[in-house]
Amino acid sequence: MTGLPRLLVLTDRTQATGPLLETVAAAVDAGARAVVLREKDLPEPERDALAADLAAVLAPVHGLLVRAGAAAAPAVHLAAADPVPAPRPGLVGRSCHSAAELEQAEAEGCDWVMLSPVFPTSSKPGYGPALGPAGLAALIRPGLRT
Repeated sequence: MTGLPRLLVLTDRTQATGPLLETVAAAVDAGARAVVLREKDLPEPERDALAADLAAVLAPVHGLLVRAGAAAAPAVHLAAADPVPAPRPGLVGRSCHSAAELEQAEAEGCDWVMLSPVFPTSSKPGYGPALGPAGLAALIRPGLRT
């Protein structure tokens, strides 16, 4: 597999309407085939246990678990300023908020990028004003895998 499936879940247990594992399981039942485990505020042992639980939910559908941050994992999603881990994981994605960050991600050979924020969000404050549809369209160009 290269890149991410078209439907994926980004975890945020503070915004889930029920237990996170149940919420993710329902999304997988509905067709999601990738989960990006955020929850960076959890201590590593708790985050590792949650990763194992999520991997078990994804296993029956051959889904992909992506760890946010520079963790030792087969697939990672990095913040704009995170270094690419060594050794390099099999799949690497990066959050980008500007044209310069997109260029950096392309130069690093990232498998995907996520552009944000497109709309105002309470889950990721501090990344400047929302891009809006026009700002997003201005950053997307042919050949860019988003």
